[in-house]
Amino acid sequence: MKPEIAILILIAILAVAFGANALQANSREPYSVKGDKLGESAAEWLASDPAHKAWTCGNVLHQPEGNTTECTTLGWAIDKGTYAEALLSSGSVFFVAKGGKLILYKVEMNLWNDMYLPRIMRALRDKFGVPAAQEVTSLQSASGSAFDRSTWRWTNGVSSVELVYALGVPDDIPALTFTLDGPAEEVEKREGRKRDNAARNDM
Repeated sequence: MKPEIAILILIAILAVAFGANALQANSREPYSVKGDKLGESAAEWLASDPAHKAWTCGNVLHQPEGNTTECTTLGWAIDKGTYAEALLSSGSVFFVAKGGKLILYKVEMNLWNDMYLPRIMRALRDKFGVPAAQEVTSLQSASGSAFDRSTWRWTNGVSSVELVYALGVPDDIPALTFTLDGPAEEVEKREGRKRDNAARNDM
């Protein structure tokens, strides 16, 4: 076989493989949180559950492109205040203006305390499998006591789930976050540029 033909065949194989991977990535569905679907519009989120109307929200009717807004509530208002039957103390949902509408890109839930961790860990493993990453960070409290904060992370290529907790630290409430990766990264970069500009203007 001539080298030129071999190269063309290799390029064709790589193109097919790349196209298959791109198609698979596009077909992935973002994670959902009970009735909340990452990527849905603010209007869809508000209409999906009558309890959402009791949440405290920013302007969810219109925001300039790239701007964000959020809705928050105490745990008792989040579908009886539970996730995987673990009591919640509070919750927040975050929207970003993209393509002329506000889309849900992040959901945060705070557990009541760490006594519910074993229950929610089992439920997360059952639903999402083994975490893609598990990290432990050594920190120090304001009083000088050392403690470890653990992070479990799942990802499916388009969205992520993150459980963060520190056992036996009363002020460090376990948190569960669902994130739509692309919009979340765009928001983080935009906020980073704002912080950099603010720092430069304060010099």
